[in-house]
Amino acid sequence: MNRNRNTFERVIFVALLFFLTSSIFAEGFDVRALWVVRDHIISKDKIDEVLEFAKENNYNHLFVQIRGRGDAYYKSRLVPRSHLLTKTDFDPLAYILKKGRRSNIKIHAWFNVYYLWS
Repeated sequence: MNRNRNTFERVIFVALLFFLTSSIFAEGFDVRALWVVRDHIISKDKIDEVLEFAKENNYNHLFVQIRGRGDAYYKSRLVPRSHLLTKTDFDPLAYILKKGRRSNIKIHAWFNVYYLWS
């Protein structure tokens, strides 16, 4: 019985420690994020619209889809470009990274590796 009580007290102590310290560290962690689907990064104008919307609405992180159905929305030697980008040399990922940095918005690359169907 004493052993079970000791274990229970330790579990409670660790749980309390976790909850108390997590609130301390979370204080400076301010993430307001948007998901950006790949069809919204096919042109400079669309990317500018997304970034403007994010700025106006006080978002500070964007999770940008750069791969969809086995195609790339960035320059790659391994993955074929999206059919929406084949007629241009435009690199959406490079552009949004550059513009996001200027706008003080963090860009996170999101890609689907094993996309089966929609």
